[in-house]
Amino acid sequence: MAKHKKSAHWQSVFQAQRESGLSIVHFCQQNHINISTYYAWRKRLGESKQTPKQKSHQLVPLFVNEPTATKTSSLI
Repeated sequence: MAKHKKSAHWQSVFQAQRESGLSIVHFCQQNHINISTYYAWRKRLGESKQTPKQKSHQLVPLFVNEPTATKTSSLI
């Protein structure tokens, strides 16, 4: 099978799994798909997980209080 046909096949498999409402494990068992192969193709094609999680970014202020120098260094 040509590479683009394999990609198209696996894209349709991922779509069928999402539409089935089944977990990935149950879908693969019912369709005789090796679970490792499923995840390998999903990674290869960059398929996202079923429910992509939004990464939340938060800026946190950082205050640095430098101590005042009370003694000069003898190394200088």
